[in-house]
Amino acid sequence: MTPVDAQNPAALRAAISALKLPEHQRDAIARDVLAGRRRIGWVVVIDSMDPDGDVVAVEGAGIAQAVTLTKTWTPVPVLLDETHRIAVTAVKDGEGGGVTVALQTAGAPVILRAMPVGERLEIAAP
Repeated sequence: MTPVDAQNPAALRAAISALKLPEHQRDAIARDVLAGRRRIGWVVVIDSMDPDGDVVAVEGAGIAQAVTLTKTWTPVPVLLDETHRIAVTAVKDGEGGGVTVALQTAGAPVILRAMPVGERLEIAAP
């Protein structure tokens, strides 16, 4: 996860506005981040094989964001709580063979193994 600097209004606004949530929930999250009760950042995902319609849910602090994977790196906003855990769950297998996803890290992409629908992998975040 790439953390967002809560003291950078433009960066915080971009991450909060990208959350697929009702406005009142986004406003509450922004208040929590500014008060230091939560952190927000970006997880960047891509389909590691063929872009065949695979869908994953990226979850942090109990809030999941569904993403259809493509061959373009896609940033997904994610919240962190005191557990510092992010989960990736296989939601839909496009054309069979498992849900294929890679995460971009500071060093290099991390390719996860093909996941059957419903499988959930937890990842420790900084």
